[in-house]
Amino acid sequence: MKPAVFEAPLGNASHSEAAVKAALEIQKEIEDLTERERSASHIGVGVGVNSGEMVAGNLGSKRRWSTLSSETRECRVQADLL
Repeated sequence: MKPAVFEAPLGNASHSEAAVKAALEIQKEIEDLTERERSASHIGVGVGVNSGEMVAGNLGSKRRWSTLSSETRECRVQADLL
């Protein structure tokens, strides 16, 4: 799973809209890919969108920016269900 965060580190009042737009664009790109490339028909991508509070920043490493929240886990569960 590769999470995308739309409000951190800088605030974004339309973060929910940006997240849904990105999810729809990902799904469209996968559809286009599978239409163009027959060998790509086995590709499966799950996209989950969730919103809530989280801790974001350098957690445990000065070189790796990360997030920590139950919202991130919920997103993974949603993506895995698809």
